[in-house]
Amino acid sequence: MRGWILAVALCVSAPLQAFAQDGAPANAYAVPTETIQSGGARAGFMETGSSAGGYSWISRSSAASSNVFGRQRQTTTATFHFDRGEANVLRGACRMRSEGTSMFGVQWNQRTTQLYTCEMRDQAPAQYALEVAVPAFNQGGFSIGGFSVSAERDIDAGMQAILHARMVYNGVAYEASPIGFARESIAVRRVVTGYAISRDGHPVGRIEFHGNSSNQSTIVLPSAETDGREAVLFMSLTLQAMPDVYSSTGRDAVMPH
Repeated sequence: MRGWILAVALCVSAPLQAFAQDGAPANAYAVPTETIQSGGARAGFMETGSSAGGYSWISRSSAASSNVFGRQRQTTTATFHFDRGEANVLRGACRMRSEGTSMFGVQWNQRTTQLYTCEMRDQAPAQYALEVAVPAFNQGGFSIGGFSVSAERDIDAGMQAILHARMVYNGVAYEASPIGFARESIAVRRVVTGYAISRDGHPVGRIEFHGNSSNQSTIVLPSAETDGREAVLFMSLTLQAMPDVYSSTGRDAVMPH
């Protein structure tokens, strides 16, 4: 009788043990993973950043605007460095672009979509690059006597479906898709709740943001470096630093008014 009870207990507990701390099944990933937390990083003057797993992602932002044939344009640039301890791993710049072509040769509609692209200094794009497709949020309106009225498109399922990230890190391709969207309000600076990261179509990581925080999150990443641990961590921290244009606060930071 005691052996039968033990067998039942094992059958019941086994499914419970299959769930990781992040709420996703532990066996849902193609490689062994670990769960870590991100937090603030030691940054210099006018810099912001986050750190996790012995790495840090630190950036300094700038913006430039222009008016071409009555169309206001703004380019926001985040110059970053990605470090492991005191040693630099990568340097580069991430920009919000409304024109140009995809680094991955993907066709996109410039009327509805723009790109957030990250280029690495002294690295070939075929080896290191990151690109995120986001909604353009084109504004429409009119101006009379110095008084202007503008309107933006409502965020719907179609606009949510645009969000998708692609990355190549050390020649290996990765993708990330949103895991959910929160309801926007005045107090919400983050609408996207996180991203699921995959390689060759298989899940290898995940990042879940902690509310409105710009640097706090829960990250699931490969335990072994040979399985892409550094790559998943870089992608996670870069997506965490990217302005959330689904939030009106995020749009104000990177888009012309």
